[in-house]
Order: sequence, then C-alpha cells, then structure tokens
Amino acid sequence: MLPIENSIAGTVVDSYEELIVSRIPILSEYMYKITHSLIGLKGTKILDISEVHSHPQALQQCKTFLNEMGYKAVPVVDTGGSVYNLKK
Repeated sequence: MLPIENSIAGTVVDSYEELIVSRIPILSEYMYKITHSLIGLKGTKILDISEVHSHPQALQQCKTFLNEMGYKAVPVVDTGGSVYNLKK
C-alpha cells in the first residue's frame, strides 16, 4: 500500500510523483484511520518535552497539537530510528 492523500496534511507528493514516474496502475483504494503516538523515555512528563522528531508527513499531520504544546518539530527520515536514538 502506498499513501497518496491525507485528510489533514493533504497530498503525499512523493507518492504521487512515484506513481507518475513508474506508471504503476492503481487497482483499489483503501481508507485507513491513522493514530499517532507521542513516545518518550520512561518517567518523562508531557510538559518536559521540547522537541518531537518524526517523519515530515507525520509532523504535518500533528502540526496543530505540536504548536499548541509549543514543541519544536524536527523532521527525520525514519521515525522508528528516532525512537531508537532516543533510548541511546
């Protein structure tokens, strides 16, 4: 499955571009509800967080929450890798 649109963040441009270049046909459409999680080290309080490291698309989808909390959004290529780096 390839994400091509998000109801909050809009078009996933990289996906659209790949579909155009590769000429892969779209066979079906699937609507999927995305739920994001804020992950931190054990014992961390939500008010102690200052930065959120995640994929740019996820940061865009959570933009309102991040702004309301005053978090600095830090774009990274690999959200899972950021969790791993947090534990180091």
